[in-house]
Amino acid sequence: MGNYQRPNQYYNPGINKHPNLSYSNNNTLNPLLPNPQQQQQRKPSALEETMANFMKMTQSNFENIMKSQEAERKNNEAARKLMETQIGLIKER
Repeated sequence: MGNYQRPNQYYNPGINKHPNLSYSNNNTLNPLLPNPQQQQQRKPSALEETMANFMKMTQSNFENIMKSQEAERKNNEAARKLMETQIGLIKER
C-alpha cells in the first residue's frame, strides 16, 4: 500500500479539450459568442426610426442654440467694451 496514489478528485481528463477553455480564436466552438455570418440586419421599427429622427433633430437644435448663444456672447462683449469706452470719454469731459 505504500506506492498507492489516490486519483485527484478535481481532475477531469476530458476537460482539456473543452472549447470554452482553449486559447484558440475559433468562435464557432463557443455558442455564446455571436457568429458574424449568422447576424442579419433587421429593419428598425417605426418607434426606433422616430427616436433616431428625434435625436438628430434635437442634436441639430442644440448645436444651433450653442452657435446663437456664442454669437450673442460676442455681441454682448463688444457692446460692453463700447460702453466702457463711452463712459471713459464722458469722465474725461
